[in-house]
Amino acid sequence: MCTPTFFFLNPGNTLAKIERPKPNEAVVRWSPNLDDQKKLGANGVRGQLLVRYDVDRKSNPEQILINNGYFVHFFAPTDLPVLRKHVVFVLDVSGSMQGRKIEQMKDAMKKILTDIGSDDYFSLIIFSTGVRVCILCKNFVH
Repeated sequence: MCTPTFFFLNPGNTLAKIERPKPNEAVVRWSPNLDDQKKLGANGVRGQLLVRYDVDRKSNPEQILINNGYFVHFFAPTDLPVLRKHVVFVLDVSGSMQGRKIEQMKDAMKKILTDIGSDDYFSLIIFSTGVRVCILCKNFVH
């Protein structure tokens, strides 16, 4: 099963509590009171609570994580060579994505494009009132 490892931007944040009811489960609770929120900013808390985790691929390389009727199957053999990828991104740039949403998408795409390999290719399908397609772009980020 999943062995979560949690990383917080501020490890000294005592407002985030991690409970481990079972060895392969974790519950993260973050419930600051009004005074705690005011200490974090004049207008209260703004931002996101990020929880990042990984799975234990060494002791059990084939795992299934199930939660609330959804599941993900991790299959990560360690002895295979890395394969080139061709990833297709479908991006909504319509008016409904203005402001924070479009900024989050741009940030996500910057991160994704720095993570894919220099031998990988990607295609973009960008839509709003129409559709624009960029087919088979070489990753030049590296």
